[in-house]
Amino acid sequence: MRDLPKYALPRAFANRRGALVTELLLTFHASIFYKQMAKRQQLMDDKKPAMNRIESFLLGLVLGVATLYGAMHYTVVRAQDGFHFVPKFTARLDTPYVDIRSLNLEQWQRRQLLAMSILKAKKGYLLEAQQLSAFKLSTQQLLEQYAADGRTRTSRL
Repeated sequence: MRDLPKYALPRAFANRRGALVTELLLTFHASIFYKQMAKRQQLMDDKKPAMNRIESFLLGLVLGVATLYGAMHYTVVRAQDGFHFVPKFTARLDTPYVDIRSLNLEQWQRRQLLAMSILKAKKGYLLEAQQLSAFKLSTQQLLEQYAADGRTRTSRL
């Protein structure tokens, strides 16, 4: 019973004459201490954690799959008027984000698939620069030819 520190007792009972009283006080203080600890432990046991490990794993798994699906099927295009979500022509993980504010004609010619996706999504106004009008027309014709053939995969692009 002498596990409690000496400061837990009043100094008047720390001498030899009050040994019995000291033992009684120690017992009393210990019982109160252990009852309070038991109550705290009971309260902690009653509280359920907000989320256990398996729920955290499943939430992360679902969010990861949703993010991967979005990255495979959509491209975030940054234009002069803001951000646009453009469905991709084919489901691939290339170019999840493109900033088109400063692209020139050569860069657009390297990104024909992106241009076709923008035109297919009926957001052709994003390609409205003077130098891009011929490129837009040729890409529109390529898209129409592609739709007329009925192909589902891009083999020439």
